[in-house]
Amino acid sequence: MTFTALHRALGLAPAPLTDDLLDAAVAAGVAEATDLDWKSELPPVKGLPQTDFPKDVAAMANSGGGVIVFGVRESQKVATERVDVGELDEAYERSLRSAAITAISPPVFGLNVYRLGAKGNRAVVVEVPASIDGHI
Repeated sequence: MTFTALHRALGLAPAPLTDDLLDAAVAAGVAEATDLDWKSELPPVKGLPQTDFPKDVAAMANSGGGVIVFGVRESQKVATERVDVGELDEAYERSLRSAAITAISPPVFGLNVYRLGAKGNRAVVVEVPASIDGHI
């Protein structure tokens, strides 16, 4: 069981992260918050430590943890539609975890990465744990 910013925004009890949950959040026009960040596409795997991904993870960890959702277009911080982010393979997932450890000081361990949706509607949710130390 998981309780994320998506569950909170929709007024739902802890439950698995599902594609239907993400669809419901988009349909409801859920707005970004300190614990929820919408991204329309995954960062490029090449040069990942130099992208905004480590900064976004550090900011979220510092503000109590939350989720970064790749595959949702937003307008003025409000979810407007799902977009396909493409395939996320094991190597890419390892790269995301590695960037959170090597590009952030102190490192952020324990990212949970969820793949949701089917081809044409794929999304990736990265659950960032709360930090006990400050990150930069």
